Amino acid sequence: MKKILVILFFFTIIIACSLPKLGLSKQDVQGNPFNMQGVYYGKKKFLNYIFYKNGVVLGGASFSRESSNIDSLVAYWTDKKQYTYNYNIPYAWGLFKINNDKMNGAQWRGQGINSYGVTKFSAKILNDTTMLLLHPSYGIDTFYFHYLAVKPDSTNSFIK
Repeated sequence: MKKILVILFFFTIIIACSLPKLGLSKQDVQGNPFNMQGVYYGKKKFLNYIFYKNGVVLGGASFSRESSNIDSLVAYWTDKKQYTYNYNIPYAWGLFKINNDKMNGAQWRGQGINSYGVTKFSAKILNDTTMLLLHPSYGIDTFYFHYLAVKPDSTNSFIK
């Protein structure tokens, strides 16, 4: 009986730890709708994203008020020791899709210990370095591009 309970316990943990579907499929971005060789950031909460040509998005976290400046943001994303943590957490990752000048994205969000939901966001691409992003938790904000000579790799264990 104990063995069955232990097996059921571990089975329950595995199911609870599984990630929900994002509702978007991974696909390469066609054309050059906006510059992807850097980071996009909003000035309200300093929320930031890195977009990749393979349809993967990294980021979505905001910086603290003390470090809310472009120099801190660039330092963070160019120092692998600082951003390596993002490779271990699902809610740093997501997918996005472009349709003309519109973007739709989805990322996992933490809902407690080993429990995840999905946050969806959208954006209107204004030009190759600016977008108007609507996030359900942060509202509408203009996001600006900042070039990164080297940006983090999009390979992660959460999106295949």
